[in-house]
Amino acid sequence: GEFLNSYYENQKDQAPNDDARLMFDNDFNSYATQIGINAQAKENKRKAEYQSGLVTEDAFKNRQVLAQKPDSALASDFLNNSLKSINDGIGLYYDETQAKELKRKLGADYAGTLLEGFETSKNYGAGLRFLNGNDPDGKAVLEYTDPKQIQAYKDRFQRLSEQENEFSKRIFNSDVDNITTGLMQGMSIPQDQITSIYSQANALPAQEKAVVLDNLSNAVKYNEVLKNIKTMPVNELKTMASFELPRGENDIFNLTGREKM
Repeated sequence: GEFLNSYYENQKDQAPNDDARLMFDNDFNSYATQIGINAQAKENKRKAEYQSGLVTEDAFKNRQVLAQKPDSALASDFLNNSLKSINDGIGLYYDETQAKELKRKLGADYAGTLLEGFETSKNYGAGLRFLNGNDPDGKAVLEYTDPKQIQAYKDRFQRLSEQENEFSKRIFNSDVDNITTGLMQGMSIPQDQITSIYSQANALPAQEKAVVLDNLSNAVKYNEVLKNIKTMPVNELKTMASFELPRGENDIFNLTGREKM
């Protein structure tokens, strides 16, 4: 600045007349204005880069939070804050095309992270509700998601949900079988395991529930018989022996089995 001003004054003094000095003034002012515009443009560019950096950094942190615990209300909140900072920057930081693309990318990233989070936490039901648009907070995020991606995740969550239900069912049935068999063989099964099976069975459809509870209660009674058998009077034992229970081939209450022994 100081060098420029002294150079300007020195050159101006050498101008041969007033017209030349005026021309020199105009040229210099145009030049100074251009320098100012360039400097402002550079500053705006730096601000734009800084602002973009903040949005990206915040979005990254936010997405890390979402990946740990998928929450569409939180995603919507994070996204709105990110979009606001982009909107604040339009004109000064971004042009409309840039802003639109940045918004689209952020929205898609948030939605993608949410969907990955639902999958990682095996929260397929919540994921499907979100994808079906049943979650008002999730709608803002879904707007930016590719419909093909939404459909692909819907199919995937549906399939994973069915697989998990099937797996849970198999595990439950195998637990029931193991506990029932153990009881029928006179083993001591902890009461909390039996109680757990009873409470899980209550969630089954009526017909399945009836079969499980019936088999289990019979096995519990049978277990008591086997434990008391040494001290039980013969008459009582005969009564117990006629009690309707499932009969295995080597069951001591199975007459054909006993004859073979």
